[in-house]
Amino acid sequence: MKSEKDNRIKRKFSSRRTQKQRLERRLKDYEGSSPRQARLEAKAEFKKRRKTRKEREKEIVKRHGRDAVKKRNVFSNVETKNAKNVNKRLKKQDDTYLGNRIKSSIKTGVQHKVTSSSAQKLKAQLRNDDVLAEGVDTYDKVQQGKYYGRVTKSTGKVTGKIGKNLITIPYDGAVRTKNLLRGRGFQKTPYEKQFFGLRKQTSQARRKLQLKMRRQARRFAGRYKKTTKIGRFFGRRFKNIFGDLFGKGIMRSKIVWVFIGLCAFCLILAGATGMPGLKQDNQEINETWLALTKEDAEHTDSTHRYFTDWQPFMFQLNGMFGDFDPKDTNQGAGYQKLRKFDDKGTYPVVLTKLYEETHKKSKALTSQELMDGKNEDGEKAADIIQNPWFVMNNDVRDDIDASRRMGFSVLGHELADMQDNPEDKPVQIARRYGYEKVNDKTELHDGNTIVVTPNQAVKAPLAGKVSVLNDHAIRIFIDKGHDLVVDGLTNFRAYDGQEIQEGDILGDASSNQLELQYKLWNSYEKEWFSANVGFYFRKVEFLQFTSIVDDDFDPSSKVEDRALTIWQHLKDKGYTMEGVAAMIGNFAVESNINPKRAEGDYLKAPVGSSDNSWDDDNWLNMSGPQIYDGRFPNIVHRGLGLGQWTDVAPGPGGRNTALREYAKSKNKKWYSLTLQIDFMLEADSGANIAKNILSTKNTDVGALAIQFQQSWEGNPGDKTAERVQAALNWFSYLQTHGDDKTEADKKKSDQKKESEKKANDTIKEVEDAEKDNRTVSW
Repeated sequence: MKSEKDNRIKRKFSSRRTQKQRLERRLKDYEGSSPRQARLEAKAEFKKRRKTRKEREKEIVKRHGRDAVKKRNVFSNVETKNAKNVNKRLKKQDDTYLGNRIKSSIKTGVQHKVTSSSAQKLKAQLRNDDVLAEGVDTYDKVQQGKYYGRVTKSTGKVTGKIGKNLITIPYDGAVRTKNLLRGRGFQKTPYEKQFFGLRKQTSQARRKLQLKMRRQARRFAGRYKKTTKIGRFFGRRFKNIFGDLFGKGIMRSKIVWVFIGLCAFCLILAGATGMPGLKQDNQEINETWLALTKEDAEHTDSTHRYFTDWQPFMFQLNGMFGDFDPKDTNQGAGYQKLRKFDDKGTYPVVLTKLYEETHKKSKALTSQELMDGKNEDGEKAADIIQNPWFVMNNDVRDDIDASRRMGFSVLGHELADMQDNPEDKPVQIARRYGYEKVNDKTELHDGNTIVVTPNQAVKAPLAGKVSVLNDHAIRIFIDKGHDLVVDGLTNFRAYDGQEIQEGDILGDASSNQLELQYKLWNSYEKEWFSANVGFYFRKVEFLQFTSIVDDDFDPSSKVEDRALTIWQHLKDKGYTMEGVAAMIGNFAVESNINPKRAEGDYLKAPVGSSDNSWDDDNWLNMSGPQIYDGRFPNIVHRGLGLGQWTDVAPGPGGRNTALREYAKSKNKKWYSLTLQIDFMLEADSGANIAKNILSTKNTDVGALAIQFQQSWEGNPGDKTAERVQAALNWFSYLQTHGDDKTEADKKKSDQKKESEKKANDTIKEVEDAEKDNRTVSW
């Protein structure tokens, strides 16, 4: 009996714990909603469950009788109870619920009555003392003043609301009636089209223009700080000259000096407006970048891959058009200088025209070539002068050249190098911020991928407060300033809430890439906007570039056979043409798709190859210093085969050794073509990476080639353009010739079978003739 009682208690306890856990899970569904909204939603859910339960009970009673209700309706009862408990819990948390307000008012009233009665008794005792009585009276007057203040404030709020409603309600009714009579329906006119809305837009535009002028003045004011000493020097000389000419009495006049100061200020301001440097602010120049990358993405397809470096063109656009908004579609008189590009003369059209003129010829033009009029086919002076992109004004050309030398530093918000860089190398951007073509769709990539050295310390590129987002990402931000997310870290040195300075260590790089998401604050628009880090690092190099399939691509027969053999071998294993083309493009640069290659084999023997060297372990084990006269000590054993598999420090025992050991296990030569492909998928250290890339379908072949280079080859930035171009060429070639080898092999196999059948038939006929002593006709 005792054990049954204990079991019953345990079951009851377990059931309550389960109900409590289920209740907590249900309550989490209402997080983020206001207490009143959550209560109403829970109430509706409870009513729905209760109605469902009652309908279920009626159905069971009708079919099986009243006794079957408890047995067959357990689940409905549990769900209803859970919904009821959630409703009760949320009802208690809602202060706007009438019952809670009544309870609160009663509780507050009782507390006030108790405290007030106690206070009154205390005051009565204090009033008996002449000194303390004055303090009590003063306290009562202060409290009475606060009470009158609260009453006046609440009365003012109510009066204001009533007055506002007395004006707005009739006005809204009149506006709705007016729209109804004009056939626009009984609805309000949007605020933006009303008088006050238009007035607000006008004032905002005026303030924006004033802010731009102040910002531009501040930007150029710093460039004239060094002129103050020179100004004082010449000021004294002019004072002496004017004093001699007009007399000291005139020069002592304040009016004369105010006039001279105004003239000098006008001259400086006139010079400042024509000074070189970027005229756009941070958001405008980043929106211009986005618009141009969108043009690249929309023109990209399977055979053409556009990643134009638009950064140099920013200086030309700012020199020609000044401080412009790339989204501005105004066609007013203020944009007459754009009419030579298009009848509409709007900036979006100008940016589209810029793309078309830059890619008018087979090779994309540079900004300087466009300024020189090289986009025109003819060389006549009249044609070049009529070219809208030809910059004829020497002052404008000089300003653009000076702006290029100054760079993007005038934008501010600079980013420092994120790793030690003693050789002052540029930051390599593997994937840029902007639009790109993904699965035939134009999508925005909101981040920036940069190349770093794995397992080395990563420094903060700017100062700010640290926020740890997860186990691989850190955020550095300043409120209403900048916001940088660094993803791809491990072994954090920074901690949550730390005020970090530029150059402090954040952690280590977990791979050879970091993903950066950089945002800046627009103080006028009161909003954040994403930014291209290429504008803010001191020196950058984009690894994405324009690649177009070569129509004249015609590989030699041997290279073609090897490439088609690789394609057929991997196709039979279920891998995609895109992935195989990306891999072959890399192998074309590494080994010319030749499995019988070794690092340095083109040199003279004994370092270079000979007839017997390919099976000589001593030759295959040559190191970097032996091949390159003491250089590259990190190469323990030379690179071999299609992918130049190498043993690197702290080897041996790397990919070179693994390839040869794999060949021995298969009783084949290491320079067998299909053996190396099987080794890459089965025994190589990068097998999983290779399989992942080879399995990728419907994506950019050029991007896959870069991914193969960075992740599998492990040498980012090494002849990337050649690899991407080779991958695109081979992808186009496989699309047109990939099935030819399959059909040829099938035909050859059929011919072989047919000849074997004829030979067997002939032998059988000879044997039969010998038995019958007949002569066979050959």
